[in-house]
Order: sequence, then structure tokens, then C-alpha cells
Amino acid sequence: MTAAKEPARIRIAGHDGVALNLWDYGGDGPPLLLCHCTGAMGRMWDPIVMCLRQSFHVYALDSRGHGESAKPMERDAYTWENCGRDTLKAADHLNVAGGLLAAGHSGGGTHLVYAELLRPGTFRKMALLDAIVAPRAVFTGENRMARIARRRRESFSGRAEARAHFGAKPPMNAWNTAALDAYVAHGLEERPDGRVWLKCPRRVEAYFYEMAPGCDAFDRIHEIVVPTLLLTAERSNVGFLPRMQQERMPGARMHVIPRASHFFPQEEPETTARMLLEWL
Repeated sequence: MTAAKEPARIRIAGHDGVALNLWDYGGDGPPLLLCHCTGAMGRMWDPIVMCLRQSFHVYALDSRGHGESAKPMERDAYTWENCGRDTLKAADHLNVAGGLLAAGHSGGGTHLVYAELLRPGTFRKMALLDAIVAPRAVFTGENRMARIARRRRESFSGRAEARAHFGAKPPMNAWNTAALDAYVAHGLEERPDGRVWLKCPRRVEAYFYEMAPGCDAFDRIHEIVVPTLLLTAERSNVGFLPRMQQERMPGARMHVIPRASHFFPQEEPETTARMLLEWL
């Protein structure tokens, strides 16, 4: 892989004026927009971008509440449709004639789906990496993910302590070293007292999960006609979702990465990059 290039920061106004951060990695080829999973940030794509920059001009969006983007206080600000509208704002900024190329992991894939549903033709080709697009019944009952998020440790004495903490237990103990380094370097902010805090506060992460029952993307996913790759992994705990999506998107192509989990972009960045290169 070629050496990573430090991306430039672009500030754009998202839906309802929420300030969003868009990372511009540069690169050769057509523009490609990357959307990260819930609880992460755009710079999580760093290990994958090292491969993609050879063929695309790569951009990565910090979702509202994540990374360097603004963090509204109200729970209602974090509906998944709002994130789709933010994604449209990023697409408008890039202003690509004929549609944009895009890839999104987990919640980031859901944001792409909403953007395409809200304005068909926004994308020319998409890759959905374990996108959380599911029947509403999947989101009923106890919201385990919100409960876990609200209990997450969000402050550490420094990055060394944070890295030791994250790297000692699932899911991050299975991540590629470069992916874990990217999370520690760019997912934490240093406060004046020297402590580091998660850039995605645990309450904000919980808000995203608590907004899940309002997501109607699965009911409408059959409306998407843009060529789409559904990418999942052999050990993914949500691998049944891409299979359900494919039933409603008969034109979509599906690929399963062996052995990896839902976090296959972090566990297998080179394999993930290769799949994206072949598809896009």
C-alpha cells in the first residue's frame, strides 16, 4: 500500500444547518464518498483509503455527532433520515454530474440508502457494507445497543490507556493494527487537563440506536435501482440483513468475506478495499 496522505478538512452545512466535516483525501479518478459506522468517524477509513486513492478521489464524511462534525444536544436531531439528508448535502457539495460513487459501513450504509431514496440518482453506484437496513420488527424490544452505548467508557488518562483498553476486548481486539491506531488517533479529543474523550459521546451514540425504530428504509429499499454491492462477512452478527435486502433488490450483487465479523472493514481493510475497487 502507498503511504497515507493527510486529508484536508472541508466544512459544509448539513440538514437544518448542522455543521459537518468532510475529509478530502485527494487521489486519482472519479469522486468516491465513504460513510462510517455509528460510533466511529471518517478517519476510520484511513487504512482502506491507502488503497482506494490509486483509483478514486476519496472523501469521507463525519456523520453528525461524530468526529469533527457538530453534535446537537437533542435526540430528535439523530433520526436516520436526517443523516440521509446530511449525505445529500455532501453529495451536493461534491456536485458530480451523472451521480456519485459511494460506500457505507453499517449505519453509514443506511445513510446512503436514505439519501438515494430521498433523491433517486444521487449515486451512480453504491457498496453497502453490512448496512443496518431491516424490517421494523428487528428494532422492537430491548434496545441492547443503546444500553451498551450509554455504559461505554468515554474518558481516559491518555491515548496509551485508551488503546490498551480498546485493544484488550471485542470487537477491537480483532481489528487490524492500522484500524485501531486510526480510531485512537482520530476518535478521541484531548481536553485541557490532558485527558482524552470520545469524539462521539456515548449519549449521542445511544441516540442513533434509539432512533432505529423510526427507520422505514427497508420498506422502500426495493425502490433503489442504482447498481449496488451488498458486502457482508461470514461471522457478522447482522449478516442476515444483506440477505434480506437482496431479496428486495434482485439486481444487487452480494459477496461474503470469509471468517471476519461485522467489523470486517477494520479487520480486513485490504480485502475490503479490493472488493470496493473491483465493484466501483
